[in-house]
Amino acid sequence: MRPARLAVVGDVHLAFDAEDVRLLDAQGYDAVLFVGDLAGYRQGGGLAVARTIAALRTPAYVIPGNHDAVTPAQLAAEVMESAVAIDALERVPFGEGQEARVAALASALRGPRGTGAILGGYSRHRIEAPEIAPLDLVLARPHSFGGARLSFSPYLSRAFGVRSLADSAARLDALLGECSAERVVVLAHNGPAGLGASRADVFGCDFRREEGDHGDPDLADALARARARGTPIAAVIAG
Repeated sequence: MRPARLAVVGDVHLAFDAEDVRLLDAQGYDAVLFVGDLAGYRQGGGLAVARTIAALRTPAYVIPGNHDAVTPAQLAAEVMESAVAIDALERVPFGEGQEARVAALASALRGPRGTGAILGGYSRHRIEAPEIAPLDLVLARPHSFGGARLSFSPYLSRAFGVRSLADSAARLDALLGECSAERVVVLAHNGPAGLGASRADVFGCDFRREEGDHGDPDLADALARARARGTPIAAVIAG
């Protein structure tokens, strides 16, 4: 049996079209992994990209980023780390709500035949084919903005019962504990904390003067627990 061949597509921010679909399908990958941020600042652009991704013949998995299925006002509140603004947006009818926007994104990714890409988050999937060794794919916390706070917490609380970074770490740890394949790959929008605190570090903050570690502490915690019990993590892929 041969190793699985995976394609990784970074934060496309609208820069994905039919030519990308053709080129990816031509390579014979076993799966295409999208790290999120299909959209720019409006949902419509992200839905258009999602409909293009749905045309892939290769199995594809997408974790939503902090730009996906959210409004510009939500994103601005997260950038400002304003709990007051976030709470206010949740109390006012703002569009159809994040649940509806996430559902619309998932539907666009599935495509008209329902055979397109899978939108995930706090989820586990098996990648297998007759000629490859199966692997487990774990999609981490959706809509991660990065850093030591739980972004989009009202939605995560309603949709997943996740109310804190500790809750998130426990949920990820449970998913990793359910894996039974010989290799496990983790797909996240933002990578784990602990890899450096300067703007030049892999998940360091490059958009604030004070810099800092902008990795996800919940993901770092879950990975540490998984490695301690011997979970065979082959790679952690993030944007």
